[in-house]
Order: sequence, then C-alpha cells, then structure tokens
Amino acid sequence: MKRVTSEIAAIAVARVKQHGRLKVRQREQLRRALAKASDTLDWAATAPFKSDPIAELSKEMAKLVKSGATRMKRNVGEELDEKESEIAELQKVVQAVEKLAEDPEAFPTEVSYQHTARNAARGLVTKTEVLELLDQTEARQAAKKMTKRIKRWSKYRDQMLEQLEQERQYLRDTTSNLSEFVESSRPLLGEVLATMH
Repeated sequence: MKRVTSEIAAIAVARVKQHGRLKVRQREQLRRALAKASDTLDWAATAPFKSDPIAELSKEMAKLVKSGATRMKRNVGEELDEKESEIAELQKVVQAVEKLAEDPEAFPTEVSYQHTARNAARGLVTKTEVLELLDQTEARQAAKKMTKRIKRWSKYRDQMLEQLEQERQYLRDTTSNLSEFVESSRPLLGEVLATMH
C-alpha cells in the first residue's frame, strides 16, 4: 500500500507541475493505482452501499494522497539528513583506510563508501564505490586519492543539498492542498467503481 500511496502522490505533484493536466500515460498509471487501492482496501464491499459512492471514494483517495505526500516529504528529509553527514562519513572512511594501511594482516579487504557524483543522464546522484585493497600500499594510495576527491564531492554534495531543499519546499507547497487533484480524479474513480461490479 505504501507504494500505491506514493505513486498517487507523485502523480498529484506531476499534475501541479504540468499546470493541472495529466498525460495519457499518467492518467492510466493513476487509474491502475486506484484499482490496486480498491482491491487492497476492498472498496467493492463498501462503496455500492453508500448513497454517493464517488464522494466516499474521493474521501478515501484524499487519505491515500495525503499519506503518500507525507511519505514523499519524509523521504526527501531523510535524504537531506544523509547528505548533511556525507562528508563527515567520507572522512571517517579515509581514516579507516589509513588505519588499515598500518596493518599488514588486514589484507585483502574491501571498503565501500558513498558520495555525490554527477551522472550525464540523471544529473546529481549518490554513487556507491567499493575499494578492493590487496595490500598496505594500495590502502595508502586509496586514502590519498579519496582525500583529494573529497573537495569535488563536497561541491557536488552542496549542489545536491540545494536541490533537495528546493524539492522539499516544492513538495510542501504543492501538497498543502490536493483537494483539487482529488476532485479532478472523480471520473477515474467512477471508472474504478464501474469495474468493481
């Protein structure tokens, strides 16, 4: 159900970005998400007995959208928290690799870490890298290389923090009132209701 609520909320946010319109594919995604919600929440058992089933389903949809929007904002907040501590975590990895370089018995070993990077297709991303260290020399070289790269990673991290902060603010603005989105989805709720009989 978490996935469905997040999907519905993401479509609601996309609709705001697209000036109140959904693309054909998004409309179909929303219809399928509502059908999944209908199955999970067993709307078929309750909706037909209501005097105004579409109004009742609209209330249910409003709850789903609100739940999904809350989850989206929480996810961005968690990502912001992780990004805030990213450079400190990278410095800890450097210290750990330097410590490994002092112990000839520690090899071979692997060390994984994450940093912000620029991807040609997707922009700024969090990348996971794995160092495969065979001996002390490799560990010392890896620590030096990481220390040099931290400045660049820090710059990318700062840019990503700015983007995430903008995204969080945008989500706050667009998800503060989603009643119009729910209202515009009434015809789709009608379609879903029709398939429940």
